[in-house]
Amino acid sequence: MRTLSSSLLLTLTVCALALGGCEHNPAPRPDYRVKVMPTADGRGSIAIPPDCATYAKAQMGDPWTNVASPHYGCATAQNLAAQVADPNDLIEGKTDGSPDPITTAATIARYQAGKTTALIDPNSNAPAQIIKMEDARVGGASQK
Repeated sequence: MRTLSSSLLLTLTVCALALGGCEHNPAPRPDYRVKVMPTADGRGSIAIPPDCATYAKAQMGDPWTNVASPHYGCATAQNLAAQVADPNDLIEGKTDGSPDPITTAATIARYQAGKTTALIDPNSNAPAQIIKMEDARVGGASQK
């Protein structure tokens, strides 16, 4: 009888500890989905980013609760809406199409023969624009 009550007490304790961290009234989550709308002329689509609140007005809450700010994720959605080439790809992606077996076989043959080329040549010099940009940054070359 004693082992039954001990195991029951242990089971109830584990369940209470497991459920103790559950949030009973979760805060409402903002909708950060990117909307896709037709353009005014009807010839294409445009991605509408979500409206993000500024961090100046954000209520961060208690930092000891380990809860993410409700604003996290909004900038990612805005960047996605700004960078997508075809907004309809957010609704449904493009199909792969049919592969070209001749190109595929030639690529495999080049790889097996060791005749592939590197994408980036580590021995090449950087373009002049990049070097100038690095010199102009804060902490770079001496400023006048």
